[in-house]
Amino acid sequence: MSDKDKRDELMEEMALAVKTIDKIVDESKGRLDSLENTTVKKASDAAAKAIEDLQTLETKVNAQEERQKDIELELSKKDGEPEEDLISKEYSKELNTYFRKNVAPSHEVIEKAARFVVETKMFAASPDMIEREVKDMVTGVGPDGGYFITPDRMPGFKTRLFETSPIRGEADIQSSSSTTYEIILDDDEAACGWVGEITARPKTDTAQIGKVIIPMHEIYANPRASQKQLDNAGFNLEQFINNKSIDKISRTENTAFVSGDGSQKPKGFLTYSDWTTAGTYERDAVEQVDGTDSTAGISSNDLITLQNTLHDPYQANAVFGMARLTFSEIMKFKGTDGHYLLDRNMLLNSADRRLLGKRIVIMSDMPALATSSLSVIYGNFKDFYTIVDGIGVRILRDPYTAKPYVQFYTTKNTGGAVSNFEAAKILKSNTVV
Repeated sequence: MSDKDKRDELMEEMALAVKTIDKIVDESKGRLDSLENTTVKKASDAAAKAIEDLQTLETKVNAQEERQKDIELELSKKDGEPEEDLISKEYSKELNTYFRKNVAPSHEVIEKAARFVVETKMFAASPDMIEREVKDMVTGVGPDGGYFITPDRMPGFKTRLFETSPIRGEADIQSSSSTTYEIILDDDEAACGWVGEITARPKTDTAQIGKVIIPMHEIYANPRASQKQLDNAGFNLEQFINNKSIDKISRTENTAFVSGDGSQKPKGFLTYSDWTTAGTYERDAVEQVDGTDSTAGISSNDLITLQNTLHDPYQANAVFGMARLTFSEIMKFKGTDGHYLLDRNMLLNSADRRLLGKRIVIMSDMPALATSSLSVIYGNFKDFYTIVDGIGVRILRDPYTAKPYVQFYTTKNTGGAVSNFEAAKILKSNTVV
Protein backbone atom coordinates (compact mmCIF):
# COMPACT_ATOMS: atom_id res chain seq x y z
CA MET A 1 0.00 0.00 0.00
CA SER A 2 1.38 3.39 -0.95
CA ASP A 3 1.89 6.18 1.59
CA LYS A 4 -1.01 8.12 -0.05
CA ASP A 5 -3.45 5.18 0.24
CA LYS A 6 -2.40 4.62 3.83
CA ARG A 7 -2.92 8.31 4.64
CA ASP A 8 -6.40 8.26 3.01
CA GLU A 9 -7.38 5.17 4.97
CA LEU A 10 -6.29 6.80 8.25
CA MET A 11 -8.28 9.95 7.41
CA GLU A 12 -11.42 7.89 6.75
CA GLU A 13 -10.96 6.08 10.04
CA MET A 14 -10.66 9.43 11.86
CA ALA A 15 -13.84 10.74 10.20
CA LEU A 16 -15.74 7.60 11.23
CA ALA A 17 -14.54 8.02 14.81
CA VAL A 18 -15.84 11.62 14.92
CA LYS A 19 -19.27 10.47 13.62
CA THR A 20 -19.40 7.82 16.34
CA ILE A 21 -18.77 10.42 19.04
CA ASP A 22 -21.47 12.71 17.63
CA LYS A 23 -23.99 9.83 17.60
CA ILE A 24 -23.29 8.95 21.24
CA VAL A 25 -23.73 12.58 22.27
CA ASP A 26 -27.05 12.87 20.37
CA GLU A 27 -28.41 9.72 22.02
CA SER A 28 -27.54 11.03 25.47
CA LYS A 29 -29.20 14.35 24.77
CA GLY A 30 -32.37 12.48 23.67
CA ARG A 31 -32.53 10.59 26.93
CA LEU A 32 -32.14 13.82 28.90
CA ASP A 33 -35.00 15.45 26.93
CA SER A 34 -37.36 12.56 27.76
CA LEU A 35 -36.97 13.26 31.45
CA GLU A 36 -39.33 16.25 31.20
CA ASN A 37 -42.45 13.99 30.64
CA THR A 38 -41.76 11.41 33.41
CA THR A 39 -42.58 11.26 37.09
CA VAL A 40 -40.15 12.33 39.72
CA LYS A 41 -39.14 8.70 40.37
CA LYS A 42 -38.72 7.99 36.69
CA ALA A 43 -36.82 11.23 36.36
CA SER A 44 -34.49 10.15 39.16
CA ASP A 45 -33.94 6.76 37.55
CA ALA A 46 -33.40 8.34 34.17
CA ALA A 47 -30.95 10.82 35.69
CA ALA A 48 -28.96 7.99 37.23
CA LYS A 49 -29.00 6.16 33.91
CA ALA A 50 -27.93 9.34 32.13
CA ILE A 51 -25.01 9.82 34.55
CA GLU A 52 -23.93 6.24 33.93
CA ASP A 53 -24.22 6.78 30.20
CA LEU A 54 -22.17 9.97 30.45
CA GLN A 55 -19.44 8.10 32.35
CA THR A 56 -19.46 5.43 29.66
CA LEU A 57 -19.38 8.17 27.05
CA GLU A 58 -16.38 9.81 28.71
CA THR A 59 -14.52 6.51 28.68
CA LYS A 60 -15.30 6.03 25.01
CA VAL A 61 -14.29 9.61 24.21
CA ASN A 62 -10.94 9.18 26.01
CA ALA A 63 -10.35 5.94 24.14
CA GLN A 64 -11.22 7.64 20.88
CA GLU A 65 -8.86 10.53 21.65
CA GLU A 66 -6.09 8.02 22.23
CA ARG A 67 -6.87 6.42 18.86
CA GLN A 68 -7.03 9.85 17.22
CA LYS A 69 -3.63 10.72 18.73
CA ASP A 70 -2.15 7.53 17.25
CA ILE A 71 -3.65 8.39 13.86
CA GLU A 72 -2.17 11.91 14.02
CA LEU A 73 1.20 10.43 14.92
CA GLU A 74 1.04 8.14 11.90
CA LEU A 75 -0.01 10.99 9.65
CA SER A 76 2.86 13.14 10.90
CA LYS A 77 5.41 10.46 10.11
CA LYS A 78 7.60 11.21 7.14
CA ASP A 79 9.49 8.73 5.01
CA GLY A 80 12.82 7.87 6.62
CA GLU A 81 12.08 9.86 9.79
CA PRO A 82 14.40 8.67 12.59
CA GLU A 83 12.82 6.71 15.44
CA GLU A 84 14.05 9.19 18.05
CA ASP A 85 12.11 11.98 16.31
CA LEU A 86 8.91 9.91 16.53
CA ILE A 87 9.55 9.27 20.22
CA SER A 88 10.11 12.98 20.76
CA LYS A 89 6.74 13.79 19.06
CA GLU A 90 4.90 11.14 21.06
CA TYR A 91 6.59 12.38 24.19
CA SER A 92 5.42 15.95 23.48
CA LYS A 93 1.80 14.82 22.94
CA GLU A 94 1.82 12.89 26.22
CA LEU A 95 3.15 15.99 28.00
CA ASN A 96 0.43 18.17 26.49
CA THR A 97 -2.23 15.69 27.65
CA TYR A 98 -0.71 15.69 31.13
CA PHE A 99 -0.61 19.47 31.48
CA ARG A 100 -4.12 20.03 29.97
CA LYS A 101 -6.01 17.18 31.62
CA ASN A 102 -3.69 16.00 34.44
CA VAL A 103 -3.57 12.58 32.80
CA ALA A 104 -0.22 10.92 33.46
CA PRO A 105 1.64 9.64 30.38
CA SER A 106 1.73 5.89 29.85
CA HIS A 107 4.62 3.98 31.39
CA GLU A 108 5.76 2.78 27.98
CA VAL A 109 6.01 6.31 26.60
CA ILE A 110 7.73 7.52 29.77
CA GLU A 111 10.40 4.82 29.40
CA LYS A 112 10.93 5.53 25.69
CA ALA A 113 11.12 9.25 26.33
CA ALA A 114 13.49 8.81 29.26
CA ARG A 115 15.78 6.63 27.17
CA PHE A 116 15.72 9.18 24.36
CA VAL A 117 16.67 12.00 26.77
CA VAL A 118 19.41 10.01 28.50
CA GLU A 119 21.04 8.75 25.29
CA THR A 120 20.93 12.26 23.82
CA LYS A 121 22.34 14.05 26.86
CA MET A 122 24.80 11.44 28.13
CA PHE A 123 27.14 11.32 25.15
CA ALA A 124 29.37 8.21 25.06
CA ALA A 125 27.99 6.87 28.36
CA SER A 126 28.28 3.14 28.99
CA PRO A 127 25.12 0.98 28.52
CA ASP A 128 25.05 0.22 32.26
CA MET A 129 25.08 3.92 33.13
CA ILE A 130 22.30 4.64 30.62
CA GLU A 131 20.14 1.86 32.10
CA ARG A 132 20.60 3.24 35.62
CA GLU A 133 19.67 6.75 34.54
CA VAL A 134 16.57 5.52 32.65
CA LYS A 135 15.45 3.48 35.65
CA ASP A 136 15.87 6.46 37.98
CA MET A 137 13.88 8.72 35.67
CA VAL A 138 11.03 6.24 35.12
CA THR A 139 10.56 4.65 38.56
CA GLY A 140 12.37 6.96 40.95
CA VAL A 141 10.05 9.97 40.60
CA GLY A 142 6.28 10.34 40.61
CA PRO A 143 4.12 11.39 37.66
CA ASP A 144 4.22 15.05 38.61
CA GLY A 145 6.74 15.95 35.96
CA GLY A 146 9.90 15.27 37.93
CA TYR A 147 11.08 12.59 35.57
CA PHE A 148 11.36 15.19 32.83
CA ILE A 149 14.37 16.72 34.59
CA THR A 150 17.42 15.81 32.54
CA PRO A 151 20.86 15.14 34.07
CA ASP A 152 23.35 17.99 34.11
CA ARG A 153 26.86 17.49 32.78
CA MET A 154 30.18 18.87 33.92
CA PRO A 155 31.95 21.01 31.29
CA GLY A 156 35.07 19.43 29.86
CA PHE A 157 36.35 15.92 30.57
CA LYS A 158 37.91 13.80 33.27
CA THR A 159 40.67 12.48 31.06
CA ARG A 160 42.62 9.30 31.63
CA LEU A 161 46.32 10.10 31.40
CA PHE A 162 48.71 7.65 29.76
CA GLU A 163 52.39 7.30 30.48
CA THR A 164 54.76 7.08 27.56
CA SER A 165 58.47 7.19 26.76
CA PRO A 166 59.38 10.85 26.09
CA ILE A 167 62.20 10.02 23.68
CA ARG A 168 61.52 13.14 21.61
CA GLY A 169 62.54 15.32 24.51
CA GLU A 170 65.95 13.65 24.66
CA ALA A 171 66.86 12.52 21.13
CA ASP A 172 68.15 14.41 18.08
CA ILE A 173 65.19 15.52 15.91
CA GLN A 174 65.60 16.00 12.17
CA SER A 175 63.09 16.60 9.34
CA SER A 176 62.93 15.20 5.83
CA SER A 177 60.66 15.26 2.79
CA SER A 178 62.18 12.09 1.34
CA THR A 179 61.54 8.40 1.97
CA THR A 180 64.91 7.91 3.68
CA TYR A 181 67.34 9.97 5.72
CA GLU A 182 71.09 9.30 5.66
CA ILE A 183 73.65 10.11 8.33
CA ILE A 184 77.37 9.98 7.54
CA LEU A 185 79.00 8.12 10.39
CA ASP A 186 82.52 9.08 11.40
CA ASP A 187 83.13 6.21 13.81
CA ASP A 188 86.55 4.93 12.69
CA GLU A 189 90.06 6.21 13.37
CA ALA A 190 93.28 6.48 11.42
CA ALA A 191 96.35 4.39 12.19
CA CYS A 192 99.79 5.69 13.24
CA GLY A 193 103.12 4.36 14.58
CA TRP A 194 106.45 5.32 16.10
CA VAL A 195 109.48 5.43 13.81
CA GLY A 196 113.15 6.16 14.01
CA GLU A 197 114.94 9.04 12.29
CA ILE A 198 115.74 7.16 9.10
CA THR A 199 113.26 4.27 9.46
CA ALA A 200 110.91 3.57 6.57
CA ARG A 201 107.44 4.97 6.79
CA PRO A 202 104.98 2.50 5.26
CA LYS A 203 101.34 3.33 4.49
CA THR A 204 99.00 3.48 7.50
CA ASP A 205 95.28 2.70 7.55
CA THR A 206 92.88 5.49 6.63
CA ALA A 207 89.76 6.09 8.74
CA GLN A 208 86.69 4.52 7.17
CA ILE A 209 83.46 6.45 6.88
CA GLY A 210 80.17 4.71 7.68
CA LYS A 211 76.55 5.51 6.97
CA VAL A 212 73.29 5.14 8.88
CA ILE A 213 70.14 5.00 6.74
CA ILE A 214 66.87 5.83 8.48
CA PRO A 215 63.81 4.87 6.41
CA MET A 216 60.55 6.78 6.86
CA HIS A 217 57.48 4.84 7.99
CA GLU A 218 53.81 5.82 7.93
CA ILE A 219 51.53 5.57 10.95
CA TYR A 220 47.82 6.26 10.61
CA ALA A 221 44.47 6.46 12.39
CA ASN A 222 41.03 6.52 10.77
CA PRO A 223 38.30 7.18 13.37
CA ARG A 224 34.80 8.24 12.34
CA ALA A 225 31.65 9.83 13.71
CA SER A 226 28.19 10.32 12.26
CA GLN A 227 27.29 13.76 10.99
CA LYS A 228 24.50 13.93 13.57
CA GLN A 229 27.00 13.31 16.37
CA LEU A 230 29.23 16.08 15.05
CA ASP A 231 26.25 18.48 14.81
CA ASN A 232 24.65 17.71 18.18
CA ALA A 233 27.44 16.62 20.53
CA GLY A 234 27.36 19.94 22.40
CA PHE A 235 31.12 20.42 22.08
CA ASN A 236 33.78 20.33 19.38
CA LEU A 237 33.66 16.58 18.76
CA GLU A 238 35.84 16.84 15.66
CA GLN A 239 38.68 18.45 17.59
CA PHE A 240 38.27 15.86 20.35
CA ILE A 241 38.57 12.98 17.85
CA ASN A 242 41.63 14.51 16.16
CA ASN A 243 43.37 15.18 19.48
CA LYS A 244 42.81 11.58 20.60
CA SER A 245 44.26 10.26 17.33
CA ILE A 246 47.33 12.50 17.55
CA ASP A 247 47.93 11.48 21.18
CA LYS A 248 47.73 7.78 20.32
CA ILE A 249 50.04 8.21 17.32
CA SER A 250 52.57 10.01 19.53
CA ARG A 251 52.56 7.28 22.18
CA THR A 252 52.74 4.52 19.56
CA GLU A 253 55.81 6.01 17.87
CA ASN A 254 57.46 6.50 21.28
CA THR A 255 57.07 2.77 21.87
CA ALA A 256 58.70 2.07 18.50
CA PHE A 257 61.68 4.32 19.35
CA VAL A 258 62.30 2.02 22.33
CA SER A 259 61.38 -1.46 21.08
CA GLY A 260 60.37 -1.22 17.39
CA ASP A 261 61.76 -3.96 15.16
CA GLY A 262 62.33 -1.68 12.14
CA SER A 263 59.72 -3.47 10.02
CA GLN A 264 57.22 -0.80 8.88
CA LYS A 265 58.16 1.12 12.00
CA PRO A 266 61.26 2.82 13.52
CA LYS A 267 64.02 0.61 14.94
CA GLY A 268 64.10 0.87 18.71
CA PHE A 269 67.38 1.07 20.60
CA LEU A 270 66.60 -2.10 22.59
CA THR A 271 66.51 -4.25 19.42
CA TYR A 272 70.17 -3.79 18.48
CA SER A 273 72.55 -6.66 19.14
CA ASP A 274 75.22 -6.56 21.85
CA TRP A 275 78.87 -5.84 21.16
CA THR A 276 80.71 -9.09 20.48
CA THR A 277 83.48 -8.18 22.92
CA ALA A 278 82.82 -6.03 25.98
CA GLY A 279 84.42 -2.61 25.63
CA THR A 280 85.23 -3.09 21.93
CA TYR A 281 83.34 -0.76 19.62
CA GLU A 282 81.06 -2.35 17.04
CA ARG A 283 78.96 -0.59 14.42
CA ASP A 284 75.22 -1.40 14.31
CA ALA A 285 75.29 -2.75 17.87
CA VAL A 286 74.81 -1.27 21.36
CA GLU A 287 76.86 -2.50 24.30
CA GLN A 288 74.99 -4.31 27.07
CA VAL A 289 76.52 -4.27 30.55
CA ASP A 290 75.89 -7.47 32.50
CA GLY A 291 74.45 -7.04 36.00
CA THR A 292 75.73 -9.04 38.96
CA ASP A 293 72.82 -9.07 41.41
CA SER A 294 71.02 -12.43 41.50
CA THR A 295 68.11 -11.60 43.82
CA ALA A 296 66.50 -8.30 42.81
CA GLY A 297 67.94 -8.22 39.29
CA ILE A 298 69.61 -4.87 39.90
CA SER A 299 71.93 -3.38 42.50
CA SER A 300 73.60 -0.09 43.29
CA ASN A 301 76.91 -1.60 42.13
CA ASP A 302 75.34 -2.45 38.76
CA LEU A 303 74.24 1.16 38.30
CA ILE A 304 77.69 2.48 39.16
CA THR A 305 79.26 0.08 36.65
CA LEU A 306 76.73 1.04 33.98
CA GLN A 307 77.38 4.75 34.43
CA ASN A 308 81.15 4.42 34.29
CA THR A 309 81.11 2.23 31.20
CA LEU A 310 80.08 5.31 29.19
CA HIS A 311 83.02 7.35 27.90
CA ASP A 312 83.61 10.80 29.34
CA PRO A 313 82.78 12.79 26.16
CA TYR A 314 79.16 11.62 26.49
CA GLN A 315 78.79 12.02 30.28
CA ALA A 316 77.92 15.72 30.41
CA ASN A 317 74.37 15.36 29.05
CA ALA A 318 73.76 11.68 29.88
CA VAL A 319 70.53 10.54 31.55
CA PHE A 320 69.15 7.33 33.03
CA GLY A 321 66.07 5.81 31.37
CA MET A 322 63.85 3.17 32.99
CA ALA A 323 60.26 2.17 33.71
CA ARG A 324 58.53 3.40 36.85
CA LEU A 325 58.54 -0.02 38.55
CA THR A 326 62.29 -0.32 38.01
CA PHE A 327 62.73 3.13 39.49
CA SER A 328 60.69 2.06 42.53
CA GLU A 329 63.09 -0.84 43.12
CA ILE A 330 66.05 1.55 43.00
CA MET A 331 64.35 3.78 45.56
CA LYS A 332 64.32 0.81 47.98
CA PHE A 333 68.12 0.47 48.07
CA LYS A 334 69.37 0.46 51.68
CA GLY A 335 72.76 0.56 53.27
CA THR A 336 74.06 -1.85 55.90
CA ASP A 337 72.59 0.41 58.59
CA GLY A 338 69.08 -0.04 57.16
CA HIS A 339 68.74 3.52 55.90
CA TYR A 340 67.71 4.32 52.34
CA LEU A 341 70.64 5.25 50.14
CA LEU A 342 68.71 7.78 48.07
CA ASP A 343 67.04 11.04 49.06
CA ARG A 344 63.40 10.01 48.51
CA ASN A 345 62.06 13.57 48.75
CA MET A 346 64.29 14.60 45.86
CA LEU A 347 63.46 11.46 43.86
CA LEU A 348 59.71 11.96 44.14
CA ASN A 349 59.95 15.40 42.56
CA SER A 350 60.19 14.60 38.85
CA ALA A 351 61.98 17.89 38.11
CA ASP A 352 64.80 16.99 40.54
CA ARG A 353 64.73 13.21 40.11
CA ARG A 354 68.40 12.20 39.97
CA LEU A 355 70.51 9.09 40.34
CA LEU A 356 74.29 9.20 40.79
CA GLY A 357 74.09 12.89 39.92
CA LYS A 358 72.24 12.34 36.62
CA ARG A 359 68.65 13.02 35.62
CA ILE A 360 66.19 10.10 35.48
CA VAL A 361 63.71 9.88 32.60
CA ILE A 362 60.74 7.57 33.17
CA MET A 363 60.21 5.52 30.00
CA SER A 364 57.09 3.40 30.33
CA ASP A 365 58.08 1.22 27.36
CA MET A 366 61.27 -0.04 29.00
CA PRO A 367 60.84 -3.65 30.22
CA ALA A 368 60.28 -4.55 33.86
CA LEU A 369 63.00 -6.31 35.82
CA ALA A 370 63.23 -9.96 34.83
CA THR A 371 65.85 -12.51 33.92
CA SER A 372 68.21 -10.95 31.34
CA SER A 373 65.90 -7.94 30.86
CA LEU A 374 67.23 -4.70 29.40
CA SER A 375 65.59 -2.54 32.03
CA VAL A 376 67.94 0.46 32.40
CA ILE A 377 69.68 2.58 29.79
CA TYR A 378 72.24 5.32 30.43
CA GLY A 379 73.53 7.65 27.76
CA ASN A 380 73.57 10.92 25.88
CA PHE A 381 70.45 10.60 23.72
CA LYS A 382 71.22 13.67 21.57
CA ASP A 383 74.20 11.77 20.20
CA PHE A 384 72.74 8.28 20.59
CA TYR A 385 69.34 8.30 18.83
CA THR A 386 67.99 10.26 15.85
CA ILE A 387 64.30 10.78 15.03
CA VAL A 388 63.36 11.94 11.54
CA ASP A 389 59.93 13.50 10.88
CA GLY A 390 58.12 14.11 7.61
CA ILE A 391 55.87 17.11 7.02
CA GLY A 392 53.94 16.54 10.23
CA VAL A 393 50.51 15.14 11.05
CA ARG A 394 48.02 15.32 8.19
CA ILE A 395 44.26 15.00 8.78
CA LEU A 396 41.93 14.35 5.85
CA ARG A 397 38.27 14.99 6.65
CA ASP A 398 36.28 12.54 4.53
CA PRO A 399 32.46 12.93 4.62
CA TYR A 400 31.89 10.98 1.39
CA THR A 401 33.37 7.49 1.61
CA ALA A 402 31.28 6.07 4.49
CA LYS A 403 28.12 8.19 4.61
CA PRO A 404 26.41 8.98 6.97
CA TYR A 405 29.75 8.84 8.80
CA VAL A 406 32.56 11.37 8.56
CA GLN A 407 36.03 9.78 8.63
CA PHE A 408 39.13 11.55 9.91
CA TYR A 409 42.04 9.93 8.09
CA THR A 410 45.15 10.89 10.07
CA THR A 411 48.69 10.08 8.90
CA LYS A 412 52.25 10.85 9.88
CA ASN A 413 55.65 9.85 8.45
CA THR A 414 58.47 9.28 10.88
CA GLY A 415 61.60 7.18 11.34
CA GLY A 416 64.15 6.53 14.03
CA ALA A 417 67.40 4.66 14.61
CA VAL A 418 70.57 4.66 16.71
CA SER A 419 73.05 7.04 15.14
CA ASN A 420 75.99 6.79 17.57
CA PHE A 421 76.65 3.26 18.81
CA GLU A 422 78.75 4.10 21.87
CA ALA A 423 76.79 7.11 23.21
CA ALA A 424 74.63 4.90 25.46
CA LYS A 425 74.92 1.67 27.45
CA ILE A 426 72.17 -0.75 28.47
CA LEU A 427 72.11 -2.71 31.73
CA LYS A 428 71.24 -6.39 31.35
CA SER A 429 69.81 -7.59 34.63
CA ASN A 430 70.84 -10.80 36.32
CA THR A 431 68.39 -13.48 37.56
CA VAL A 432 65.34 -12.19 39.42
CA VAL A 433 64.01 -14.57 42.09
